[in-house]
Amino acid sequence: MGKQQLSFLVKEGFAFVKFGALIAGMTLMMSNAMGQQDPIARDLNGIGHTKRILDVSIDSLHHPELGLRGAASCAGSSCHGGPRPGSSTQTALRGSEYALWKEIDPHARSWRTLASKESEAILTKLKILSDGQIKNAAAYKNCLACHNTNQEMTDDLLTPSIAEGVGCEMCHGPSEPWYDRHYSGAKFVLPGMTNIQPLITRAKMCTVCHVGSTDRDMNHEIVAAGHPALYFDMAVYHERYPKHWREKDEASPDMRARLWLAGQIAMADSELELAEARATQSHSVSTWPELALYQCTDCHVSLNGLPRAPTSSDRQRLISGTASVRGWNLDGIESWQRSKSNSENDDLVQKLLLLKDILQDRSDDVGDIINTTSQLRSLINEEILQCNDLSLGDWNQRKQRQIANELGNGVDVSRQWESASRFYLAAWASSPRDGAKELMTSLHTMRRAVLFPPSTQSPQFPRTASSTTPPNFEQWSSALNQAANLLMKEEPLR
Repeated sequence: MGKQQLSFLVKEGFAFVKFGALIAGMTLMMSNAMGQQDPIARDLNGIGHTKRILDVSIDSLHHPELGLRGAASCAGSSCHGGPRPGSSTQTALRGSEYALWKEIDPHARSWRTLASKESEAILTKLKILSDGQIKNAAAYKNCLACHNTNQEMTDDLLTPSIAEGVGCEMCHGPSEPWYDRHYSGAKFVLPGMTNIQPLITRAKMCTVCHVGSTDRDMNHEIVAAGHPALYFDMAVYHERYPKHWREKDEASPDMRARLWLAGQIAMADSELELAEARATQSHSVSTWPELALYQCTDCHVSLNGLPRAPTSSDRQRLISGTASVRGWNLDGIESWQRSKSNSENDDLVQKLLLLKDILQDRSDDVGDIINTTSQLRSLINEEILQCNDLSLGDWNQRKQRQIANELGNGVDVSRQWESASRFYLAAWASSPRDGAKELMTSLHTMRRAVLFPPSTQSPQFPRTASSTTPPNFEQWSSALNQAANLLMKEEPLR
């Protein structure tokens, strides 16, 4: 993509850090202290048309060669390992970040998940592992990219040299260039660190693994071997995540909406980045065409399990094996853009529709895919530049409700689990934690309906209901219509 690079020496020539990492390091903290415009928005305006902001903002995460020290290097009692063992609560004193991560963060268990019997069975099915030995190192590193910070292997070629799961440096960046200086009280993030304060940057950092990237691809083959499909939602993940930091805007009634939108922007960008990598087969495990780009539930559903009798088009689709394009990571940003432009002729909307048409037609011309995904990422970059605030401070509940209605209008959400779930999540993000009881009741009913049944990885709409089972189809439809009507109210429900 022709990135211009400006490298400078850090710590006696040990590490070189890209100019993008330095730009991404200028934080909101500095802007507050200086009383100036957010320097990220200001400085990135200068490079935003030649470098994509989201690529620049997380650049260091793709450069482990800068030097990984491991989470244990942060665990000193005078650093992030205090104040004392067993104090891992979200109200603990600052300095207990390592203990909080180690004891309650699921990321700290991600290596153990990969080393489990269940994962061993998946690796065996994929012919990555055989007789206790790794047979496909590149495919194994694709797994490690999201399950462990360090990918350097011990002599057995099976265990990472630092087996810690997703540790500090997976999000904050390789620490060798800055670990001995970041406690000095500087008002900006040091070169090589990732500035994770802006919500869009934070969301992109998450979607690198929870959607995919050029060096990590959770494709259909891996799902077929037993790995759960990826359904990411930033607002839900962020609220449920056991935090080792204090979120200053956590109590804001608009925080859910901002997180949802930040997630949709990052999800779309990562989906497009991954589609481009798959089309070019730039990653060793990527293939084209890729079934993960299509709706899982179009094929993985029994005709008897549909909420009502299938139509002729349903039968034809299933008979022909023609699934619809998966919209989980793309429909949100399309609805956002429609709500802003009020026009079907918007460039980003038109390009998204074009991409879906190309994918639906199963075009053999990968050039169309590559060109369209690249153009879409550039258009998303332009929209981020126009926001002028990577934490989306002007986004609120009222605007979020417009998005929820956009996702619910014109789509028979009762017939597709993914569409129904997207509508529910967008509606949930438009409501504060102490929202009106009537709306909360409807949302709760919708949530129970779209939950996967116990011990399965596939959704269904049960035909019967009781106090212990999900609602049936009629109850679900009633709750959906009620929630949609409540969302149409002019004032946010607080």
